Amino acid sequence: MYIPEILLDAMETDGYGCTGVKVYCEEKISREIVSRFKEIFNDEYKKTMDHIEEEFGDCYEKEKGINPFKSARVTDYGVLFRFDALAMYCRNGNIIAKCNGGGETLETALETIKQEYPSISYEGYVAYSWSDIHSGEQIQYRISSEKKKDKSEIVYDFVGEALAELFEDGFEEYEWWEIFCERLEYANEDEFKKIIKLLHTYSKWVPSDAIDRVIKISEKRDEDLTESLRDFADTLKSGKDADIEEEEEIDTSGLPDGYMEAMDMFLMAEEISGKKPKRGEAISSEGTFEIVIEKAESGDAEAKYTAGKYFIADHIEEENERAIRWIREAAEAGVEEAGEYMKEHSEMFMK
Repeated sequence: MYIPEILLDAMETDGYGCTGVKVYCEEKISREIVSRFKEIFNDEYKKTMDHIEEEFGDCYEKEKGINPFKSARVTDYGVLFRFDALAMYCRNGNIIAKCNGGGETLETALETIKQEYPSISYEGYVAYSWSDIHSGEQIQYRISSEKKKDKSEIVYDFVGEALAELFEDGFEEYEWWEIFCERLEYANEDEFKKIIKLLHTYSKWVPSDAIDRVIKISEKRDEDLTESLRDFADTLKSGKDADIEEEEEIDTSGLPDGYMEAMDMFLMAEEISGKKPKRGEAISSEGTFEIVIEKAESGDAEAKYTAGKYFIADHIEEENERAIRWIREAAEAGVEEAGEYMKEHSEMFMK
């Protein structure tokens, strides 16, 4: 299950979020589970905030008294826990850094309560979007006590409930709908189809005309697009399978450590230099990647981050010191990704 990016952004606009966990347990201990889990989660969340404050000097959530725990409801299967966005923010120099601290806290709390109550099991989904000032980055992943890599589609009631809250009466008057419409005006056909398919999957919760209203937005774009979307929706309603072509996942398990990061740097270098460098040309005076290095040496912050991360990812040890210095300078100059990289690899920058 995957919530289309445009729709998840809209859900965050009105603060609904879409993170929840179903804990399966006997009825006689369900209320005990609620009480104990809240206690564990709050303790772990406080530890996470304290750690961020200790490491970076401040923690936005601690400063504002924010706790993402939203609700706990006893159900016929056990307990349903719901959460607001689990993002956590801190300041790293002049950079606002972000992390999935709340998500890590949630996983720790679930593992802890599973140890205390071995008979229980749980499954859920973590989904939230960073605000626009953080480039709209999103976090989405499944969470389960079974540790299985099951890729089958699961319909979560808490996702349906979040969608129901979003599409409540008069939703077209809300800010999220205006932003949603603006984003869809630039969306491609596959993005439209992903939203339509999700709304169809959760048709039990959303208004019966929700799909039609999404399709109507496409009328501003292209008649052929609108017709294709109507055909797609009709196929879904008929009960037939309507696949959306997905990008094939690359199996990276057999690749050397750091290889994919290095390839990412190649793409970034191409964007900066206008040419695609070959592997191994990074420190060659004749290599196209040398253009990026020249830009970094002349003070370009983006180029400093690109070159520095490449040196580290491709294990060019003789350039390690310069790489660390450049990434730090890029972060200080306001390159957000450099600040994030420093946080993710804090041990490297503490030396």
